[in-house]
Amino acid sequence: MDTSETKCKMEDEAQQFKAEPEESKSALSETARLVKAEPQENKSGVDDQKPLKSTENVEAQQDNMASWVKREVSQGLHADQESKNQMKEEQKGGEGEDEEDESKDDEEEDEGSVDNPSIDIRSDFQDALSGSLGFTGSFYVSKPAPNAPNPALQLADLGPIGLPLSQREAKVIASRCIQAPFGKAERTVVDTKVRDTWEMDASLVRFGNPAWQTYIQTVIRDVCQTLGVNFAASNPKCELYKLLLYETGSHFLPHKDTEKAPGMFATVVIVLPSQFTGGEVHVSHGSLSKVLDCSATSGYETTILSWYTDVTHEVKPITSGYRLALAYNLMHTTTAVGPALPSTDATADSLRHILRSWKHNQKNEDKASAPSKLVYLLEHRYGQEGLKGSSLKGKDAHILSLLNRLAEEQGFHIGLASVECHVTGCGDDYGGGRYG
Repeated sequence: MDTSETKCKMEDEAQQFKAEPEESKSALSETARLVKAEPQENKSGVDDQKPLKSTENVEAQQDNMASWVKREVSQGLHADQESKNQMKEEQKGGEGEDEEDESKDDEEEDEGSVDNPSIDIRSDFQDALSGSLGFTGSFYVSKPAPNAPNPALQLADLGPIGLPLSQREAKVIASRCIQAPFGKAERTVVDTKVRDTWEMDASLVRFGNPAWQTYIQTVIRDVCQTLGVNFAASNPKCELYKLLLYETGSHFLPHKDTEKAPGMFATVVIVLPSQFTGGEVHVSHGSLSKVLDCSATSGYETTILSWYTDVTHEVKPITSGYRLALAYNLMHTTTAVGPALPSTDATADSLRHILRSWKHNQKNEDKASAPSKLVYLLEHRYGQEGLKGSSLKGKDAHILSLLNRLAEEQGFHIGLASVECHVTGCGDDYGGGRYG
């Protein structure tokens, strides 16, 4: 077979490939381009450095050419299918990302949208916190304790002291006591016009009855429950501070207790059986006040009194007899903010709506209804030592617990700070004139 015959044969092979299914055309075309890119001398796919002289060599060349083209077509089809699959996956992935983006946009839209948003954030916030918020605690405790055990007092070198306290033993105790001082600014002073009381340091007081310490734990729980303190979160402890003896004429003018130990939030006074009259305790906090009088049962019954450290209180003069009492410091032992006490759903929903409105207004750059911060004045007063979440008292602790939960939920931050208010200007007299 000569060269012309070889050309005819190759043209026939080309016609055969044109009869392939339609989906193979693109692969064949791709293969054709690949074949065309091969060096001219290697188009056949075999070593043709030597001239073709026999029919067998031409037929072998044709067979090799056909198998090579078929192999390339097969590989081209496979590559084309992988390309199609990859395009489908990318398309699906793109659709998934679009759906995810749309979902995120919907979530952001839901989070940012607020029905009837609050306009006066400050006023609404103050109004929402003005109610009781479900807090039922009191600022004081006054509770008779007829089942209290006899502590079996042992004082200094006096030995056991019997109860109810007799007049003779009261005088002996007074001989071992010192005049009680009081705090005045940064100083501790003695002034009987302000405070006329005998005191004995806790280190000189012992209890012979083991049941007394167990009883104190019961007192702590009862006091915390009445004051509205979360016992589990606070894990409070009670430490004896002083033994106090009031005789006829003894008194203590209105004052507030200093926080004598870290975490101290209240004072507990246990009035032991000892007959006396007078000695009423007047307690006040804000606009609230109460008179605590246990003189009627003082000769035979123990009484538990307690109040928060910032509560103003006064001991009126003893008119007869002796008043014997044990003063304890009640302290928190944890630094955790207690969980919120039960509040109505309406209260929580109202505060949540205000916080969401605040966030909504800030997002929409409505500065008139989106203050940079909100300030709420607490009911109790705190020193720097007590200015922390775990040391707040009464309703303040309850408000912080409630707001802390909502703030975390809505992405806000809460801080505690001391506020100083300075008022300047001119004062007017009753006639409308001015002082220079």
